[in-house]
This record gives sequence, structure tokens and C-alpha cells, in this order.
Amino acid sequence: MEYRYGQQFLRINLACPMKLIKDGMKRLQKGVELYRKTN
Repeated sequence: MEYRYGQQFLRINLACPMKLIKDGMKRLQKGVELYRKTN
């Protein structure tokens, strides 16, 4: 599903176990750090 003006936003589903949320946040952080290093 695509949202109007949503290109600069990230949607995160928090309706899941906390373990998955923490894992996802760690992965997101690593991805952002890698992006910053390469751009």
C-alpha cells in the first residue's frame, strides 16, 4: 500500500512481541549507521 507524501517516512508495526521489536530496532539502527557512512 502506498501513502500520499509517505516517501520520507517509515511505518513500523508495533503489534508484535517485544523481542521482534527490539531486533528490528537494532537492525534499523545498523542500517542507518551504514547509510550515513556511505553517503
